[in-house]
Amino acid sequence: MRVEISRRKLERLSSFKIRTLTLGVNVLDCSSHSFEEIRWRLKEKIVNIGSRFSKAVDEEAKSFANELEGIGIKFGGIQTKRIALSPISMILAPAISRSIEEGLKFEEIAEEIVLTARTIDKAAAISGLDFIGGWTALVEGGMSSANWLFISSIPEVLAETQRLNSSIVVGSSRNGINSDACMLASEVIVRAALSYTEVYSPRIERISADGVERVIYPVKSPLPRLSIMVNAPYDNPFFSGGFHGPSMPDMALNVGMAGPGLLKQVIDETISNKPGCSHDFIGLRIKHNVTIMASIAERLRVRICKRMEFEEYNGGVDLSLAPTFGEDSIAEILKSLGVGEVGAPGTLAALFLVVNSVKKGGVSAVLNPAGLSGTFIPLTEDEGMSIALEKGSLDMGRYLAMTAVCNVGIDMYLRAWSRDVDPVLSEAPVGLKEEPLEVTKPRDGMIRELKAVVCGDILDALSIGNTWEKPMSVRVILVPKIPKERVVGGKKYRVWVGLKGTTLFGAGPVMDLPRTIPSGFVRRNGRIPAPLTSMRG
Repeated sequence: MRVEISRRKLERLSSFKIRTLTLGVNVLDCSSHSFEEIRWRLKEKIVNIGSRFSKAVDEEAKSFANELEGIGIKFGGIQTKRIALSPISMILAPAISRSIEEGLKFEEIAEEIVLTARTIDKAAAISGLDFIGGWTALVEGGMSSANWLFISSIPEVLAETQRLNSSIVVGSSRNGINSDACMLASEVIVRAALSYTEVYSPRIERISADGVERVIYPVKSPLPRLSIMVNAPYDNPFFSGGFHGPSMPDMALNVGMAGPGLLKQVIDETISNKPGCSHDFIGLRIKHNVTIMASIAERLRVRICKRMEFEEYNGGVDLSLAPTFGEDSIAEILKSLGVGEVGAPGTLAALFLVVNSVKKGGVSAVLNPAGLSGTFIPLTEDEGMSIALEKGSLDMGRYLAMTAVCNVGIDMYLRAWSRDVDPVLSEAPVGLKEEPLEVTKPRDGMIRELKAVVCGDILDALSIGNTWEKPMSVRVILVPKIPKERVVGGKKYRVWVGLKGTTLFGAGPVMDLPRTIPSGFVRRNGRIPAPLTSMRG
């Protein structure tokens, strides 16, 4: 596959970069009745393959950048390299089941599970990986005892690791939504937040999208590394929902593109040169440029496959646009299309125009479209989305509606874990030494309400995914309620929460808890049935 494009068209690719290269690795052969044996097998395989993969990516990125510069493209590099493992719940199931039969207590089994997670995380670090995924439970049809124990240990797993990403697949359009698994997932989210969230002294930062300074409370949370999903694809390069499906080959390489900044330039240029252009013409320009982007991503993918010595048809390119906080924004694309503010009437149609054009533009340029393919709209990872939420043009209802036309669900949104502003946070001086603040945790009654709200959020989003037979996920970040505004040095500032750990996680305002709690609905067990797709005889 060759990239042959005129220099005039290449000018638009000055900021082209790859969001992620994710190598799927089949580790089903690492299963055993012994936790110790599993850990040894996983470490050996991850370090062996991961080290080769990191070396291949680093070497290929350099030569690839030189090649692209030779034809006029400035390559922005590869943001992250990752490995996605087979669902680890399947690997651990024999060992967990034997431990249950032998009468071990939950705490003892959980300790073995967490130790396995730490082994995987350490192997990823040794291999030079940015992230590793596959700490996944597939429970759309029901939960075994082993899966229940596996999911219940996720808060401790996330707290004890840095690179490991987790997901719980609770439903599909074929099986419906497992209500019991959703409630357990909400309990896991709440416990992880209340046990392992750290809040630090605030600082004043300027947000590049609007140039306005805000007070930012840095928060360290394990929850950005946990997704709750339906219809999860087996070849998703994006985390935290990525894992290597049970039916996949030994290895498969999937690429995730970035690109919102580039497409915004294209749209701005198109409208500037032809102010009265039609939606069709804008879509055509998007398709043309995504074809170029996908071709380059595919070429890099094929070269690394050859270097790793496995078939290039194992894997593909995820035809998605992924924003990066402070750099690339989906919201800015929508504003360039003329919606005014994200959340205004026309927002969904503009988003659909972009998503549809991206898919159509990329599909003919790659061997296999992979993963989610569409557009991500995470709140904290997109400055424009966070600003729209702060202004009030975007609310939870409109945001939920947007998920019906994009490739993923309500993603990276900050939800307050109480209704009252924590007095410690209201009075914390700005700019002090970074030490965790002593924040107040909610009481039992509020915790029950919080679980119900989180479960309701999950069920709402995943029901859209099941209805439309599309992948859908939820990543909710629970944090203390912070003041909406603070006065510092006589000047009034708006207040956001910033997520520590990686620049990918970003920052944004915090959503309040709703006044109405769906306790009566979410506490019911069983399954929400799968949608009816045909009435034909």
